[in-house]
Amino acid sequence: MRHALLAMLAERPKSGYELTKEFDREMGNVWAARHSQIYPELAKLLAGGLIELEDEGPRGRKSYRITDAGRREAITWLRDGGDRTVRNESLLKMFFLELLGPDEQRMLLERELAYFRERLAYYRALPAGTTHPVKIELGSRYNRAMIEWLEYALDQVGVEAAAAGG
Repeated sequence: MRHALLAMLAERPKSGYELTKEFDREMGNVWAARHSQIYPELAKLLAGGLIELEDEGPRGRKSYRITDAGRREAITWLRDGGDRTVRNESLLKMFFLELLGPDEQRMLLERELAYFRERLAYYRALPAGTTHPVKIELGSRYNRAMIEWLEYALDQVGVEAAAAGG
């Protein structure tokens, strides 16, 4: 998360609230980050000289900007092969789908399908120039792939239930 925050602040100064919303909106499919994780990490980045306070507003709202040292660290991270760990709860649940009966499997798959359709609609509705087109395309393709797979899985649950006599 440290490097993602640095990279996000390299785009422009942001508050902790804005960073949390951006994580949820743009990267929620691959990495979850909550206020309770972001704010302590911002404090560490600030103490380490990788970010600095840009502005302090009403109700304690703080906006941060990346320092030159922070930008160098973010670029080093991007260039490095690094850890390829992907944290995606939706995909993890699919590996254990067989623990549920066919009706519950369908409910889970339909809930996930609705989620990914909503995410795809978000990417399709983004106005041009809001974010880099490559990010929009990545989000769109990923969500379309998940929708396609979930529709396939729903069909398979019906076939497996019929074959099992259910």
